[in-house]
Amino acid sequence: MSLAVSLAACTGPSNKSASADSNAPSPPVPVVAQLPASDKPVATVSWVLPAGEPNTIDPMLAVDYSPDFVESNLCDSLLTQGSDFSIRPNLATATQVNPMTLQLTLRSGVKFWDGTALTVADVAYSLNRIKNNPDSPANYGFQFVKSVAVSGPNQVTVTFTQPNELFVKELATPTGAVIQQAYAAKAGAKFGTASGGVMCSGPYKLQSWIAGNSMTLVKNTSYWNPALQPKIATVKISFATDTSAITQGLLSGEFDGAYELPASVIRALTGASTGSVHLGASPQSLELNVTHPGGLIANTNLRKAIMTGIDRAALARAVYNGAAQPNYTTIAKTSWDPAALPIYKAAYAKFEKANAYNPTAAKAAVTASGYRGQTLNLGILAGDATQSAAAQIIQHDLDTIGIKLAIKQLQPTQYSQAGSQASGRAGLDLLLGNTFNQVADPLEFISLTVQKGGPFNYTNYDSQQTTNNINQALATFDPAKRAQLIIAAQDQYEATYGSTSLVNIYEISFLNKRLTGAITSFPYMFVPSLAYIGGK
Repeated sequence: MSLAVSLAACTGPSNKSASADSNAPSPPVPVVAQLPASDKPVATVSWVLPAGEPNTIDPMLAVDYSPDFVESNLCDSLLTQGSDFSIRPNLATATQVNPMTLQLTLRSGVKFWDGTALTVADVAYSLNRIKNNPDSPANYGFQFVKSVAVSGPNQVTVTFTQPNELFVKELATPTGAVIQQAYAAKAGAKFGTASGGVMCSGPYKLQSWIAGNSMTLVKNTSYWNPALQPKIATVKISFATDTSAITQGLLSGEFDGAYELPASVIRALTGASTGSVHLGASPQSLELNVTHPGGLIANTNLRKAIMTGIDRAALARAVYNGAAQPNYTTIAKTSWDPAALPIYKAAYAKFEKANAYNPTAAKAAVTASGYRGQTLNLGILAGDATQSAAAQIIQHDLDTIGIKLAIKQLQPTQYSQAGSQASGRAGLDLLLGNTFNQVADPLEFISLTVQKGGPFNYTNYDSQQTTNNINQALATFDPAKRAQLIIAAQDQYEATYGSTSLVNIYEISFLNKRLTGAITSFPYMFVPSLAYIGGK
């Protein structure tokens, strides 16, 4: 996961930051945050999910592209995000009463699809359901939450064991989605499945889910938000992971739109008679991770050689067709807090220089490491054409500086285990993967990757100084002061070369020419994005 920056000028901040890299490619189409608004009704739209069928639509368990996209159109969150990554009130307004207390005031008049009122009891239930379930991917956000309790007719109060400025932002993601307590209790284990469904207050209702085939969403004609009334009456959602089939479906008009398209389809879809490709700012990155703390890869000089021996601009050009920009730190540039951009940008400059592609310096680091020609193993997801192409460039670049690299194709289950379990990474030295943040705050990512015990801290990085800086940052509600603490932590953990974002990837979407209004930046994933789309 990762995070993002404000695009007030409809131009990705990554563009501006990457301008210092003279080799950075130009995006193939303009980068925009949202298409012109629509108020024209549409009877039916056909949408395709390139990441395939959701494994759940339960907000507590949604943590990937397809689940988040569908769930966010069905279930409103307490707060929401703008296309510029700003955090805004939604079902509730949030007041940080003091560093240890957050008060949520519920909007009145909101109803679930079945017509019953959404209550503070439903809010407290939804948050406590995550807090009390360590298997929920969102549970990590509740590590400092002491209690969630109804504190008034329209108020819920969250208290903390220690301050956590990140928590309130996470309420603008599925973490803050409100479900109906009575329905969830009755559905039990079926809640969020094809047979159990959900009961929420969002602009779309789940009409049907044919497992392995498709979903149908219909508009909620009683939606509470007058500014976001759904314009599409029926949305038919298909599950397709075959790139050729998706491309042909969009070119023929069989599918009206899609998010998360692979960069390999940009050329095929550019100039299509049925619609247009769009790029939006996104905190998504291609991340190269060291997979374990010991062995050959423990040598910092060897890690430095690898991280500086890869031509990131070439990756952005050749693999992503310009729909990505080079990145030179673990945190993607689009993860910077919009309220402290100049501070982050100034701190980034030295890493952009120090970690720039430099085969000569990389060769010197290889020599200094004591490397003697041993083969390193890089794990990638089998069948992922983008990762495969990137891995081949990485392999070539490392060969140039004298490092032997073997590419290991991992089947989806193996790849998933490699990402989540140390035993799954056995035999691997490096792991390639895509990451993203849900909100614009570096702490979301680094809390998971460099904190002791973090689920993605593969190298067991353990620095009390770094931990102190991160914890102080979590307790700091001033964006500028918080940025200084995060940058202090960054100086410490970047020196170990444990992982890096190689390129910062734009959101790639396609929309049929008969439609407009779509959010094209990454917040599409956490808001009811279908409700923005309508006819021209």
